[in-house]
Amino acid sequence: MQNVIKGYKWFAFILVAVIIWGVGAPELLGEEVREIGKAAQERMTQAIGEAKEIQPEQLNNLVAWIPKLVILLIVLAFVLAGLAAKLVDFNPFRNVKANTVNASLMVVFGLLFGVLVVYEMIYHAPLTLPGASSKHGREIDILYYITLVITGLVFVVMQILIFTFAYRNRYREGRQALFYPENHKLELLWTIIPAVGLACMIIPGLKFWYDINHPDFSKEKPLTIEVVGEQFQWRFRYPGKDGKLGRHAFKLISDTNPVGVDSSDVASKDDFTPTQKEIHLPVNKPVLFQIRAKDVLHGVYLPHFRVNMYAVPGMPTQFAFIPEVTTEEMRVRLNNPNFNYEMLCSQLCGAAHYNMRVVVVVESEEKYKKWLASQQPEVPTNSITEAKDRNNNTNINNATQL
Repeated sequence: MQNVIKGYKWFAFILVAVIIWGVGAPELLGEEVREIGKAAQERMTQAIGEAKEIQPEQLNNLVAWIPKLVILLIVLAFVLAGLAAKLVDFNPFRNVKANTVNASLMVVFGLLFGVLVVYEMIYHAPLTLPGASSKHGREIDILYYITLVITGLVFVVMQILIFTFAYRNRYREGRQALFYPENHKLELLWTIIPAVGLACMIIPGLKFWYDINHPDFSKEKPLTIEVVGEQFQWRFRYPGKDGKLGRHAFKLISDTNPVGVDSSDVASKDDFTPTQKEIHLPVNKPVLFQIRAKDVLHGVYLPHFRVNMYAVPGMPTQFAFIPEVTTEEMRVRLNNPNFNYEMLCSQLCGAAHYNMRVVVVVESEEKYKKWLASQQPEVPTNSITEAKDRNNNTNINNATQL
């Protein structure tokens, strides 16, 4: 108690000294201090006048420094308080059991952490995706929620055990820790049980992923759409009345033939690229995306349909799905007349990655056929034969130059 009183005396002495200095120093030091104060007042008036001309950007920069200065002052105050406490040998926690305090604080932290987790789940729930708009998407959601419930229960139980053990097994005088070097049965138990649990969650997912990548089109032929990713846009090619996409080759890619379509292939004669940068899909009809990339890795991502597949240069991929909810139906369901499905790029493909967004329109078969009739085939003149000839000529020219 004497140390506490002694500490307060030192703080009171310093505070009184500062007040006396601030109030009486000008009188004690005479005319020179008055002149300095007058000059400072004039400079402050001038600064206020200049501040009126500060631009908004400069003002924002000044305001941004305020939190940093506040934090610096708080840290400085703690440092000064610590130095003062050492000078007067003041320690209010001298007789406190640090291990008990730390263990209790850990329990408090665990409770606050649990409250924040629940708050986060409730607060950001409106930002989560609505129910899936595709057949396989609903099954993905079921797998997701099963996994979430199982891992969530394990998470809660483990956190309770961790914080409880940390409190119960804190250091206490006269208590000796139990030396427990090994237990083969216990090690087998905590290895086998998690392995079986993970297998039960992973195996159904592997089977489901296999079904997605090996769709059964024996009952109904899908609408095949070619999706080509490039920096920084998507290109699409639809088949014409024959329902087949023509061949393509990377050597045919040019300014007038951006996806490398082979015009010598009969099947490519009626292929077309949508006049608007959007995809139209008929509802309740199977769709097959044939995916490739021209430059870097891209990701074909349709979140509402639970579709996500890499577009890899030199390695074609595909994804099949059945859209079940039209755009109009989803607008009514979400009470949002401005809602649109979108296809995004899920890979950071470069500086203008944000630009790879395309509207996806899901509509009735009648509206889809009407839109289909409004599209015109656009076939480039390049062919694989011409590409081979061009390549041979290039090789001849290179050989001649050598």
